[in-house]
Amino acid sequence: MRLKNLLFILIVNSLFSNAINLAVYLILGENLLSNWDAVVLSGLVVFGLQGILIHVLVKSFPGKLFPRQMFGKSMLLNALLAAATILIITQVWTKYATGAPTIIPSQKKTVLYLLIFLLNSIPAAFLEEILFRHLPITYGDNKHYSPQQLTLLAVGITLIFSISHISAYMVRDHIPFTGLSQPLLGAFFYGLSYFLIYAVTRNIYLVTFIHAFSNNPLYLVDSPYRATFYFYSYIFVIIIWLMQREVRKRIS
Repeated sequence: MRLKNLLFILIVNSLFSNAINLAVYLILGENLLSNWDAVVLSGLVVFGLQGILIHVLVKSFPGKLFPRQMFGKSMLLNALLAAATILIITQVWTKYATGAPTIIPSQKKTVLYLLIFLLNSIPAAFLEEILFRHLPITYGDNKHYSPQQLTLLAVGITLIFSISHISAYMVRDHIPFTGLSQPLLGAFFYGLSYFLIYAVTRNIYLVTFIHAFSNNPLYLVDSPYRATFYFYSYIFVIIIWLMQREVRKRIS
């Protein structure tokens, strides 16, 4: 795979995402958002179409872009353990740092949240992580990129990642074009964070969960600082992950 091929895949998918956002929110209207089962169903259709698009675009490239071990059970178990640790640290940290009250959601709200999280948030994050983190890092590995080259690649890819969200911000969130700088900077910042997480862990499950929960959170401790503590928590866990990996390398 050449760099131009990678960029072509990402740009085509970004155009697809923007076109779908425009179609859904302009043609179907905002009433769709108030109907959760329609949101879930339409999301599954869109993610299915994008999955097919990704398959068609990458299948012609030689080499194993998706090795079997990246979807192994051990990867999933490690991701679940790290994710649970992040959520526990976030809740405890927020609680004792801010004194915010604990709010237990109702059973109905919890069930609805889990349905949307598992059937929409997770698939959306997974596809974006495959496109904007796994493929670029795999490309960098195959080209034997230095850390400096990989950093430059991360910046360029994350710019495309940010731009791919323009239609969602404008149509779904009603942000005028002149006010896009802040959300785009936010998308760029989080995109680089996800890139770092995947570069360190090479665990597609973990970065997918972190991304999905960042997009669609359900906190038990109500505080305006909860998102900040979540970010600090997963960076802390990733540092521990990196230290553990380096220790194992030295021992072996």
